[in-house]
Amino acid sequence: MDTLYFLRQRLRFIRRFYGNASFPFTEQKRKIEVGEDPFIPSYNYEYEEPPFLDEWIEAEESLDVLGQACISMLANSLHLYLEECVKELGVGCPDKAAKKGWINGYRVFFEEKLRICWKAGPTTPEFLDEIALTRNRAQHPEHIDMLGIAQSKHDFAKHRRPFFADEAEMQAMENSELPEEEWLFGPWCLKITKDKLLAAIDQVEHFSIWFEDQYRSRQADSTSIE
Repeated sequence: MDTLYFLRQRLRFIRRFYGNASFPFTEQKRKIEVGEDPFIPSYNYEYEEPPFLDEWIEAEESLDVLGQACISMLANSLHLYLEECVKELGVGCPDKAAKKGWINGYRVFFEEKLRICWKAGPTTPEFLDEIALTRNRAQHPEHIDMLGIAQSKHDFAKHRRPFFADEAEMQAMENSELPEEEWLFGPWCLKITKDKLLAAIDQVEHFSIWFEDQYRSRQADSTSIE
């Protein structure tokens, strides 16, 4: 089976899905911000808060949840791809007891079995790990009173400046007068924006193309499999 082909088909789907599914929410925000029908504010009385604030927040939360769903699909797609490669290789599987996260488990497995060094690839293992950890936070929420997600303390210890950190929160802390060692306290809120999601998809695709080339060339050389 051409596993890379199906992975890339999934990546294309995620890109299109986000673009199509996000439009109603981005459009609602735009209409509210410019005062376009049906979000035309009435000036018959004084507002205690900006008009249609609840509707704007709901659209923003919807985009946030959509991003979480897409990052979960992305992580799951990468996992399925690597899992198929392991099955095809037929020489064992990653050590679930010893690994520190499934990304590291597969990294160690392929380095030991085929001498594929992920650190030599176009995407760092640390970035792939961030995708997996962000997926975990999205799929296993801890608070019923919020739709957003944040790092766990364990994740923060590994990624103190996460790629998916809420930029507004990060910027506010960077602009504070506190020295970095004091404000970089974490854990950070995570926000999967359109730009960051597309960047993550691109990185997974770059990695998978590189990995496929490494995998096929070493698979063909039976002496490289222990």
